[in-house]
Amino acid sequence: MKKLIFTALVIGLVATSCKKDDNGDEGSGACQTCVQAQSGASVEYCDNGDGTYSATTSGTTINSTLGGLTFGELITSLELAGVDCN
Repeated sequence: MKKLIFTALVIGLVATSCKKDDNGDEGSGACQTCVQAQSGASVEYCDNGDGTYSATTSGTTINSTLGGLTFGELITSLELAGVDCN
């Protein structure tokens, strides 16, 4: 599970270094459940509506900044890294 959380944080850091592309957002309160293919671990990502998001897995929640990305761009970056989100 630590690897999954670490992977999510690394993806967030990598995504924040990319050029901001303001193509809309899914809005405050939007949540996506994502499953990592290798481990099958499930993480729920929720937009807090204030430029931050929360990631919850196995009852543990971590809050992090979107770093200039929209919530939709965060989810897209996870999907590009091989994580299945719905």
